[in-house]
Parts: sequence; C-alpha cells; structure tokens
Amino acid sequence: MTDCLFFIAGTNHAATVKAFGAVFADVDLPESTSLEFFNDSGGLVGKSFVPPASDGLSFVGIIFSTERIARVRITSGNAVPRPTAFDGGAVDVVVMDDFIYSEPALVGP
Repeated sequence: MTDCLFFIAGTNHAATVKAFGAVFADVDLPESTSLEFFNDSGGLVGKSFVPPASDGLSFVGIIFSTERIARVRITSGNAVPRPTAFDGGAVDVVVMDDFIYSEPALVGP
C-alpha cells in the first residue's frame, strides 16, 4: 500500500485535489489493485478497482465534482515485487507507473 498526500508546490501546506489517476503494469486479478479516496477529514469518499489488462497496462482515474481529496491509498497487487516473486495464479505482482492529478488547492479557510 502507498498513501499519496498533496501539498501546495514548494511548501509543506496540506492541499486537496479534485481528480487523480494512475497507470499500473501487469494487473492480472480483478480486485488485487485499487485506489481509495479520502477527504481532509479522513473520510472515505470513493474506491475504484483497477481492471486487469491483456496488454499489460491498466489505468484508473476519478474526477470528483464536489468532493476534495486529501489522500489516495493505492493498493498495488497482493504481493511485493522482488527478484524471487512469482506472478501467477492467486499471486498478482503489480507496479505503478505514471500519476496524474488536478492542481492542488490549499486546505482550510
């Protein structure tokens, strides 16, 4: 799992975004990889599973019309990538590639 937090560029001021997406490589199982979206109060406002792809790359992106996202929890596969990892059957080794997100906005008044 990886948690993504957002900040105003060049500062340590917490920020939120309204859109986030990521590319994943080698998603084989339909519920091994997901994105969970949390607001600045820590409440879960959405979850999306990343679809398997026969060509090796998958993408999930979400745009919220009213919610602002302070944290994205990424679950990538169900096994840790390492030289001895076996990828197949019930084991899904997945890696992340590119991220895209909207302009971060300052949290608070």
